[in-house]
Amino acid sequence: MAIEGKYFNGLNSARHDVTLSVDVASQCLVMRDAGGAAERWPLAEIRLVERPISGFPVRYRRADRDGPRLSAGDDSLFLLKPACPNLRKTPPRERKAARLAFWIGAAAFGVAGLVIFSLPYFAHELALVFPPKLEQKIGLATDQTIRTLLGGGHQARLCQTAAGHDALDRLAFRLARAAGMENPPHIEVVDTPVLNALALPGNRVLVFRGLIDKAPDSNALAGVVAHEFGHIAYRHPLEAAIRQSGLSLLIGLLVGDVYGGSVVGGAALVLLNSAYSREAEEAADRAALTTLATAGIDSDGMAKFFRMVAQEERKSGGKTWPTFTMSHPDTGAREAMFRQEGHPGGLAMPDADWRKVKTICGVD
Repeated sequence: MAIEGKYFNGLNSARHDVTLSVDVASQCLVMRDAGGAAERWPLAEIRLVERPISGFPVRYRRADRDGPRLSAGDDSLFLLKPACPNLRKTPPRERKAARLAFWIGAAAFGVAGLVIFSLPYFAHELALVFPPKLEQKIGLATDQTIRTLLGGGHQARLCQTAAGHDALDRLAFRLARAAGMENPPHIEVVDTPVLNALALPGNRVLVFRGLIDKAPDSNALAGVVAHEFGHIAYRHPLEAAIRQSGLSLLIGLLVGDVYGGSVVGGAALVLLNSAYSREAEEAADRAALTTLATAGIDSDGMAKFFRMVAQEERKSGGKTWPTFTMSHPDTGAREAMFRQEGHPGGLAMPDADWRKVKTICGVD
């Protein structure tokens, strides 16, 4: 019985109906079309394109030539399996390609592992050389994500009272100059009762209305803001984002989307929970002490603030979330440090400015 097949020469899409036979003398597969023209393939060079599946056509190729293909019914295997010694053999060049693919994959896996485990370890060094424009984009997107989390799916309102903002900007300028910062961080007040303030990547600070409402005086607010400025000076917000996002951040840098998806979401959750290391918090506290002293602001206001926070924690049974003290050093120890190592001074702002800040959200 004749075995029929379809031959493709690899030069064009034309299909040639052929009849298959084996020429034992020349050790070739002969494919003859209706006009009598014959194509001959050496039996030793015939390979399967893929593993045959019963009931489906079998595809063949030449190992020594790219392009030509033969498709025939699975009955063709009865003709070719005994005659073709290398039917299932992988050619040397394909074995080399497979080995190359393996080593490329192994190298890629090794690089990925190196990034996953070493990127967090070098987070601080990377934060120091991170492109400022990309950091600003991460900061803006993180700002929006945090406000969406606080607003239950809708962005929490920003307090826009002009007089209050002007007073807050004057305080920010005074503290930034005392801290030796070239540009004062951009401060926004979020209309939420949460007792907290956050430093974000890109020279940004979020102050929550709950902090302004509870602060005993302007010096306490100045101490908290100086603390957040300390985080910014030490690059802690960006470092936290790098540690949290790891490989996602590197991929984002490669594809140009470092301020979307898991990078921003992870950074937002870390910053919202104030999840810095204890060493980072102590460094920011000491930076605040120095800044207040240089600015001539009495640091006792910060000590009063920590006492007030401790009282709030006792009242709530430690369930006030999130607060300025979550994952921070012990509140009592921080109060003691500001009392023992602090410096006397004046007010952070005039009483008139403090009243403007207290009503920055439009509430008397």
